[in-house]
Parts: sequence; C-alpha cells; structure tokens
Amino acid sequence: MLKNYIIIAWRNLYNQKVYSIINVLGLALGIACFTVLHTMIRYEMRYDLSFKNYEGIYRITSNVIKDRIGIKTPRSAYPLADKMRKSFPEDIAHLSRLFKLNLPFQNVWANGRNYHEKLVFYADSNFLEVFDMPLSAGSSKTALTKPNSAIVSSKIAKRYFQETSPIGQKLILRNEDTLTITGVFADTDNPSHLKFDILASFSSIYDLPIFARINKNWTSLPVWTYFLLKEGADIKNIEANLPKVVKTYYDSTFSAYYEMGIQPLKDIHLRSNLDYEVSENGDYRYVYIFWGLSLIVLVVAGINYMNLATARSSLRAKEIGVRKALGAARGELMKQFLCESMLLSLLAIFVALILLEWVLPSINNLFEYKVIEVYVMDFEILAAALCSGLAVGFLAGLYPAYYLSSMEATDIFKGNFVLSVHSKGFRKVLVVVQFVISFCLLATTFVCINQLQFLKHTKLGYDKDQVVIVPAPYAPLMRQYECFKADLLEYPDILGVTSMGELIGNNRDIFAFQVPSCKRSDSLEMQFHHAMMVRPDFEKTMGLKLLAGRFFNSDYPLTERSKNNCLTKNSSWADSTTTDDEFKAIIVNREMTKYLGYKTPQEAIGRPFLLIKSKLYSQMPHQERIIGVVEDFHFMPLYDQMKPFALVLSSGRGKNYTYYLAIRIKKGHTEAALDYVSQIWANYSEPKAFEYFFLSEKLNSQYIKEQRLSEITAYFSMIAILIACLGLWGLSSFVVARKRKEIGIRKALGASSLSIVFMLNKDFLILVLQSIFIGTAVSYFALNQWLGSFAYHVNLNWGLLLLSGIIVFDIALITVSIQTIRASQQNPVDVINQE
Repeated sequence: MLKNYIIIAWRNLYNQKVYSIINVLGLALGIACFTVLHTMIRYEMRYDLSFKNYEGIYRITSNVIKDRIGIKTPRSAYPLADKMRKSFPEDIAHLSRLFKLNLPFQNVWANGRNYHEKLVFYADSNFLEVFDMPLSAGSSKTALTKPNSAIVSSKIAKRYFQETSPIGQKLILRNEDTLTITGVFADTDNPSHLKFDILASFSSIYDLPIFARINKNWTSLPVWTYFLLKEGADIKNIEANLPKVVKTYYDSTFSAYYEMGIQPLKDIHLRSNLDYEVSENGDYRYVYIFWGLSLIVLVVAGINYMNLATARSSLRAKEIGVRKALGAARGELMKQFLCESMLLSLLAIFVALILLEWVLPSINNLFEYKVIEVYVMDFEILAAALCSGLAVGFLAGLYPAYYLSSMEATDIFKGNFVLSVHSKGFRKVLVVVQFVISFCLLATTFVCINQLQFLKHTKLGYDKDQVVIVPAPYAPLMRQYECFKADLLEYPDILGVTSMGELIGNNRDIFAFQVPSCKRSDSLEMQFHHAMMVRPDFEKTMGLKLLAGRFFNSDYPLTERSKNNCLTKNSSWADSTTTDDEFKAIIVNREMTKYLGYKTPQEAIGRPFLLIKSKLYSQMPHQERIIGVVEDFHFMPLYDQMKPFALVLSSGRGKNYTYYLAIRIKKGHTEAALDYVSQIWANYSEPKAFEYFFLSEKLNSQYIKEQRLSEITAYFSMIAILIACLGLWGLSSFVVARKRKEIGIRKALGASSLSIVFMLNKDFLILVLQSIFIGTAVSYFALNQWLGSFAYHVNLNWGLLLLSGIIVFDIALITVSIQTIRASQQNPVDVINQE
C-alpha cells in the first residue's frame, strides 16, 4: 500500500510541475535557512560544554559598588583562592586562578624573531585538573608545575618553530622573562571562552613586581578564580556562606561595598556581560532571535504548501470522489495526501543540502561565522535538516489532507462541491501571516541598520577620526616618550601625540578616590569612579571640550638628561620628564561635578580629589586637586549611560601606565604621515614591524553583534519575502486559471484590461495591506523593546515602517500583476472557445 501511495504521489507531483517546483523551492529555502541558523545557535550554546566536569565548574565574581558607581567583574583578589580552600574543604575539589597582564599584547622572542601576542595568560599548576584541555604534546599533570614553564597553542607552535618540536624551546616575554615550552594544546573544534596562545605557570611571575602588588592585596581584583565542586557537593552551601567569607577576610571599609558571587561555567558565554571578561562573550538574546528567525522561515515555507494544497483542492475533487466511491476510507485518503507531502519534503531537503553546499562560502564571508563550514555536514546538522524538513512537510500537509479527505463523493459527482468559506478564510489568514512576518523582518532590518549607523556615527564628545592608535606596552620607546613625541611633532601633518592607559571608548578602569562628600564638607570619603591614566596633550589630541579650569600642563622643555637618553634603550622609566601637575592635578567630566553636588563646573575647580594611595605610590605625595572640567564624552561603549569620570596624569609615577600611543594625523595625509611614524618607530623600538589601527575602526568593531544581526535579518527577510511571493504567485496563477472564462466574458462585454487587473489583484492586495497594518503594530512594540536595551539609541522612525510597507506592497503587487496582466491581455474569443 505504501508503495502505491508513493507512486501516486510522484505522479501528481510530476503532472503538476509548476505547483511542485514552487513548493519544493519554498521548502528548500526554509530548510536551508533553518539549518544555517541552527548551526550558529548550536555553536553558541556549546561553549565550554566539552569539559568533562563542566556542570561542576564555577567562577567567582565581584561587585564593588557604591552609590551605583563601581565595577561588576568576573575577577577576584589573588589571596581569596587559599581562603576559599580553607573555608569549603568539603565542597571544593580543585580551585585554580587565571591571570593576564593588563597589556594590549606582550612582546615574545622565539626562534630569533619577535612577535606580539595578545592571548598570554598565567595559571596555577592545577589549572588543567579543573579544565581538561587536551594536549598534543606534553603532560597535562606536569606542564604547569614548574616555574617558567608554558603551554602554547598548536597555531603558535607552527608559527614559531614550523616542523620542529616545540617541547623544550625557549620563549622570552617582554625581553625579561624566559619560559620553557612544556606542552602544546591540541587543535579542537570545541568552543570555549578560554582561548590561549600562551599559558604560563603562575609561579613564573613570583619574582616580578606585579606579584608583590597582588599577593596580599585584597582590594585589587586581578585574577579569574575557578573552582570544581566535589561530587555530591551543593553549590548552595557555598553561596550561602560567601557573605561570611567577605566579612572574615576583607577590610571593613572595603567589604561595605564589596559583594562576591558565583557564576556557573555554562552560563559564562551567553549570560555574562561583566567588565574584564576573559574573552568576548555572546548574548543569549541574539540566540533567541536566531531561533525565532529559523522557525519563522520554516513557518513561511510551510504556509506556502498549505495554501496551494487547499486552493487546488477542487482539481483533486474528481479523484477523491472516485476513490471514495470505490470504498476508500478517509484515513487512507489522508495517508495518501500526507505521503505526497512527505515526498515533496524529501525533495526539498535534497535541494536544501545542494543550496547549502553552494552558498556556504558566501555565508561564511558575510557573517564571519567560520563554524558553519566546520559543522554543517556533520551528523547532527544533517539530522536537523532532515527532521525539520519532515516535520514541516507533515504539519503543512496535515490540514490539506484533513480537508481534502472530508469531501463527500455524492456532492462531488452532483457538481455541488465548491471551496468552503472556511477554507478560503483559512487561506487568507495564512497569506496575512506570511506577509506580517515578511514585513516585520524587513522593518527589523531597517531599524537595526539605523541603530548601527547611530552607534557608529553619533558624536562621542571627542574626535575619533584620523586618530591612529599604536599599542606600545613596555616598549623601549616609552622610556623616551617625550623624545619620541617631539620627533613625531616635527612632521607638519601630525597634529597631536599623546598616550593613554586604556583605549578611549572602551575604558572600564575603576580607581578609588578620596573626595568631598556630596554636601561639599571638609571631610573626605572614599568613592569609586571610572578613570584613565593619560599624559599631557591627551585633551588636545582627542579634541575634548574644556568647560572650566585648564588642561594638564604640557608646555615644558625636555631636560638635558632626557635628551641624552633619547636613544638609550637601557634608560629607566623614571627618566621621563615630569610636570608640576604630577600628583597634584585631576581633570573630571561634567557628570562628575553633578555627582559631587556642584552647581557649575567652575565650582569644582581647586577641590580635593585624591587618588587613594597604594603600595606602589606609598612614598609619593598626594595633593590632587581638580584643575579642569571637560564636557562629557563617551569613554565606554554606547551600551552604557554617561557616568562620572576622571583623567589622571600618569607620567612620572615610576612606571609606564599608558600602553596606547594616540597620533592625530591631518586629513588627506594619512599614508605619508604613517610612513614617517614608522621610520621614527624603528629608531626607538625593536626590529618589529610597526603595528597600528585606526581608533574609529576599533570603536565601530565594538558593535559587531548589532552588525551581524542587521546582516542576518536583511538576508533572511529577503528570503522570507521571496518564499511568500512564491506562494502568492502560485495562488494568483491558480485564481487566474479558474477565472479564465469570466475574464473572457468581461473582455467580450467591453471591460478594459485595467479593470480586469484591478479585479484580480484586489483580494490579494487587501490581504497584503492588512498584513502591513498588523505588522506595523507588532514591529513597533518589539523594536521599541529592543532599542530600549541601549543606553543611547535612535527613536523608532515611522518613515522606516512606511518604507517597509511600501516595499512589501510593491513586491506583492508586482508578483500578482505578472499573472493578472498576462490574463487581461488574452483574446476573449480564444479563451471562450477553449472553455
């Protein structure tokens, strides 16, 4: 019987080629889109799940907040780990720390060459007992046990040593620390928020000044602390006792503002958006959006089949009548129609896989999602394509099968069978749903693009254009910074040179200050504020607007000692020229003056604003006063509201705390100026290629999630509209074919072609207009919610919704009119004779 069903189904599909092609193509597009999006979703949701004990691994988080200002970070104090072991011996099996120097990159000498590496971390010796990362060389049990040992990625091993075994090879970091390679990470396709190029043993920095500063410091939060629960242990016991740990070990002043938390490993990638993440995380909201898009496209494709199948039911009426007269039961008829639907789905799955192979390279380039190439042809993805296609085929074919099998043989043979009002109404609802979805996707695309352009082009309070950023942490030239700067400024097209500790526009540093209370009394209180270490001329180079007071003093000559040391790579950090503003001057933004309770910026000038002493500066005088107030500028991405901010002068503090050089170049002279900078760089730095990036491009790259969303919705809205129009074209073809005789008679009686086109188009276009009205309401609500997730965003533009409606309406009009105009131009005599 099944064989008979398949043969009949194949004959019907073969005899109705146009109908079959429309359905196969529509379903294939839907299945292909679902498979691509499912691949993206699957990759995002697999982060960190490859670790054997991922369900028992947690990360400690820290909140240091006072008066809603502070920091939320996944980092914690270095000495906390030992105290956690002692506090929870029955619950914690292993506890390990991860550390990274706060540098844009580290200089690495290997095999006689110099490299710049960003992903250089340090970890405790038991790190690989918490995270079972496979090694292609070396032993995970001993790789990090000895000081000055390191594990490298396979990519680094190949780049540094080609075909030579890396085990035992030496790496020199920052020209001062020598590491021995004891292991190589194996290449895997398992995504994780832990990405290392070099992972060195924590004991490698025990003799460095940085370790002395963090070893017993409870207020500094430099490390990521992970722990693995013992089997059978309850995480709730640890959570309940965290306040006790804070009270026991932290200073009472600091603990009043400090809160410790716990974060499951599996939640880090999609549900953690804290300051100083180990790596850039995803966002669960966009995963939900991708799920919605994948299902929406499948729904639109399924609607096509249901619409066309029910619309063409009258053409199957005689077949059904004969089968029922010969004794066919309703259940058998349903099986036959479902078999036809499933066969069509299998064809669509086959076409979808061909489409995927054809378009995958383009998709990878468009979305920069290389995981598609890796995963799309594996068993799980093939299973997803197969299951989604068969599910849509079954569900889409269920209603037509139910409806067609309900026809009565007597009504069919007497000629009394006509399409029911219920059937026509259901088809109209399906058409409306299709175009509501198409409209919403198109509107979402336009609004996403509008918001993305706003994020990229809104005024930030400083001039980000024509600024070249050169990462230079601990570079020799930073020891002769003033000389390097003077040489650069000799070139007429270089308009300004400065340096900063963090990248402006992405700064999240929090400093502790002693400032007057909001009542502006003589007493000082501790406050946490966002701040940045800078050098003189920062305000001029970045184009900040001064509201009151003055900028840092930069009008001073180079000392004779500094001149003599300009090209001496062995000079110390203390050789840098200092100014009278050292340890005496602070510049704040307008928001800070409001927060401190000053009515005008001028009132803040001269007020104390002391940087709280640390061991690093313990012997240095602190007499900081507010010397200037600048207009608010966005020192963080536009996801965040404007907050109080301070600029702290860094030069002369005994060490280089500005890691990025900023060079403003005259517009139209960029290439020649960069050649000049490269030449000067070679005089001061190692024999390493001059590396730089443009500030504007770096800031725009912060919004990659929004850019990816706008691209994905753009392409998938076009596909949804294409699928909807395929269905509309099929329905209009069917309606025109059914009304050929009516059209001929109307033409014979003098009806114009325009009136006939209007008659045939009217019903379809009314449905499309209804879709636009419904889609406008849905889009307005949903897009307002999405825009509300940004601290700064565009207002929802009604013009974009109107444009979406016009585009959808015009496409639908063109699709329907292709059939109706052709029908209206036929000779009525030929039509009547054929009938």
